[in-house]
Amino acid sequence: MSLSSLISFFVILFHVNASLAYTERCKSVSGTLDWPSEAEWNLLNRTISGALLNPQPPAQSCYITPPTSFSEAKCNLTTESWSDSSFIADDPVSVAYPNWQDDACIPPSLAIGKGNCSISLFPKYVVNATTSLHVAATLKYAVEKEIRVVVKGGAHDLLGRYES
Repeated sequence: MSLSSLISFFVILFHVNASLAYTERCKSVSGTLDWPSEAEWNLLNRTISGALLNPQPPAQSCYITPPTSFSEAKCNLTTESWSDSSFIADDPVSVAYPNWQDDACIPPSLAIGKGNCSISLFPKYVVNATTSLHVAATLKYAVEKEIRVVVKGGAHDLLGRYES
């Protein structure tokens, strides 16, 4: 066997072995079989003293889908407040620059075209962690359930790195 054939054999063997030894598993997302049940989320909520939130994007109130979300008064308030950085910073699912969420849900009057609201780019649940116990219990839960964790803080980065 020539040296080049031997090297090729080992490269292929390493590649096959590495792919067998390492299987990347995606984190669970809402709607998949491995996503925690409502009962499991309720247990987490009790563990963290009711700090689990299920918020909707603020501009969802401007859209009729789902029908229960539409509110002209809330939509007007959202539209008027959209350029206020405090309004966005105080919202648990909003980010400073909506383009980091692909403009997934912005008020229709500010959107190109008719606008739309796709909640798939927003977190299903948010923990309003105000104590170290909230943080520890949430991280433990996320590791056990293989859920992606995103931290929203007060940092500032024009490149969007603090956003996710």
